[in-house]
Amino acid sequence: MDLTNLIAYWPLDEFSDGTSLVTRRDLHQYQLHLTDGNNTPSTAPGKLYSNAATFNGVDDAMFRVSQALLQAGDIDFTIAGWWRLLSKPAPGDVVAVSKGDFSGVNAPAAWSVRYGSTLDRLYFHVPGVGANPGHDAIADDLGSPSTGVWYFFVGWHDSVNDFINFQVNNGTVNQTAHAGGANVENGEFDLGIQNNDGTSWMNGDLQGVSYWKRILTAQERSDLYRDDTWNAIKGSIPSGAKRRETRPALFRPGLAR
Repeated sequence: MDLTNLIAYWPLDEFSDGTSLVTRRDLHQYQLHLTDGNNTPSTAPGKLYSNAATFNGVDDAMFRVSQALLQAGDIDFTIAGWWRLLSKPAPGDVVAVSKGDFSGVNAPAAWSVRYGSTLDRLYFHVPGVGANPGHDAIADDLGSPSTGVWYFFVGWHDSVNDFINFQVNNGTVNQTAHAGGANVENGEFDLGIQNNDGTSWMNGDLQGVSYWKRILTAQERSDLYRDDTWNAIKGSIPSGAKRRETRPALFRPGLAR
């Protein structure tokens, strides 16, 4: 798989007992590691690897302070990963991953991947920029997501054609017209919540999250879903990481296959 403009890949396979802060490694070249937030997410059985990060829906989160590599703008970008909801809020939204603050000096945010109880859908939200309104790309093709089930999501912004898109489990692409791109802001990159939105804590699991500054092809999205993110991205298995599934040998940093 072409790794051009892959910004970060977080496997989220670290073991955590929920009591001590854990560094959540970015295994790509920029090493944009995440820090546990208010409370430390613990460990649950994973989809791709033995461990997944599990969030309690009360005060578990991970974050990284803003930097240029994580900022968006009116550019092509893609966010992808595996998400398992453990419960659904009533009412309100919960956030799997987001860039930017919900309110405050760093608002409006750039984007977020969310579950909305009113819609009963997973969706990709991009707020408005300037006079341009914000929009949602909603996973209507999937329908109501089940709790306790892993879903592979891909959200992306097409700056050339002015669309935002959202796809779940390599299904139909849900597309919405959106002009103006995404806000360039200085808010956090967060997992499990959107910063300054205290009602969006997510009760669920995450694994294999990647952020790109380009649009993935349909084949690449299929590869990430069917061959799992780890193998398709051709990452490396760090010392001590254990996979749940048997796969061919993978790349290690600096070595050819």
